[in-house]
Amino acid sequence: MSWSFDDTRRHLGRVAFSALLFGAVVVLGQVPFGAPVEDAFLRLALRTTEARIEICRDRTHAELEALPAHMRQPQICDWHIVPHRLLVRRGAETVLDRVLEPAGARSDRPLAFDEQIALAPGTAELAISFEPAEAVIASASGALAVALAEAPRHAISRTIELQAGRIVLVRLDGDGGTLVIDG
Repeated sequence: MSWSFDDTRRHLGRVAFSALLFGAVVVLGQVPFGAPVEDAFLRLALRTTEARIEICRDRTHAELEALPAHMRQPQICDWHIVPHRLLVRRGAETVLDRVLEPAGARSDRPLAFDEQIALAPGTAELAISFEPAEAVIASASGALAVALAEAPRHAISRTIELQAGRIVLVRLDGDGGTLVIDG
């Protein structure tokens, strides 16, 4: 098989066309589309299993005797998923105030919240709290009231610089269960 001048021209034409197409894609990739973003964003990505409170009690001897042998567990445990209140403030302004309810058919799923909030750029004093809802605490009694009093409460307050077009992430640290602001 021999290589002719026409084959060389065709090959160079294909290379030149590919280079032009690649250059056009690069140039068009640099062209801004739409209006520039003027807001800064606060993304809240929280997920916790700490909202599950388990309360156990020992069965009495009479209760154990009344049960068939294969059902004689020495303890009875009930669990509750506690709704939590998420409060976000920027200075004196309340940006978000929401009670998070457990999901699932039996309300047994972990509490999860993932939302992005647009904020005006600039220096901001953010105060964020994530704790059991007051209504649940007020209505609780007995062992549940004691467990709710000891339930973890998360709060963070920090001054940050919100920049237009940038996202600041707020999350629960998986290890210690503390609120963290990234950004």
